[in-house]
Amino acid sequence: MIRPRLPLLLLAVLAALPVLAGDPPPLDDPFLEALTGSWTLRGTVQGEAVVTTVEARWVLGHQFLRLHLVDAAEPPSYEALIFLGRDAGTGRYLAHWLDVAGAGPSRTLGTGTRTGDTLVLRFEYPGTTFRDTFTLDRAKGTWTLLIESGSGNGPWSTFAAYTAVRGTPD
Repeated sequence: MIRPRLPLLLLAVLAALPVLAGDPPPLDDPFLEALTGSWTLRGTVQGEAVVTTVEARWVLGHQFLRLHLVDAAEPPSYEALIFLGRDAGTGRYLAHWLDVAGAGPSRTLGTGTRTGDTLVLRFEYPGTTFRDTFTLDRAKGTWTLLIESGSGNGPWSTFAAYTAVRGTPD
């Protein structure tokens, strides 16, 4: 009768590991930290001019930077929540992009790497790949987001291109 209890004991030990290990320290990432605050994104989506507000703040124990994007039009036609984090073990960045398109398009996880002040994330979908490039310009205090679509191996075509400046739209 010891055998049936062994899996239960193993499950109990595994469930307790996060508690025993304690909370991880806050994510220390100067690149993501520079994206915090209120921003206005101006640019194009599929060739159409758009203005979007962004509120970026740390959430979930300072493990993820949440970007809340809302179309500045009245009423808004687009809204998204993006959760950006970094795996401390591998250094890879992770992104969960959830938006008004629903669970289908929002189901994938973006992964990527940062080189200097440029973070490139890839989101794999059936039949297409999106490549999102965040580039920080520390001297100007701005950043850009270029979203491209393609087969994954190129050629890439621009889906959206934005420039972010601090503050809300005029």
